Amino acid sequence: VVVLVEDRPDPGWARRAARTLRTVVGGEVAVRVVAAPRGGISRTSSGKPRRSAMWTALADEALDVETVVDLASERSPA
Repeated sequence: VVVLVEDRPDPGWARRAARTLRTVVGGEVAVRVVAAPRGGISRTSSGKPRRSAMWTALADEALDVETVVDLASERSPA
């Protein structure tokens, strides 16, 4: 699970968001919060986020983001 926010979020908020997601999706799922610079979220002409394009760019490491919280290393044991 990846949460993408524009600008740098408050570190406390980012960690709370990641831990809340971890609770919902379970300990075996990697949770990561990343921040993009202002204007870094690609949008349609109507202002909606272009989720598919953003996901592809993130997977291809072509998205200008900074990892704020990464709970992948904190997975619960199986």
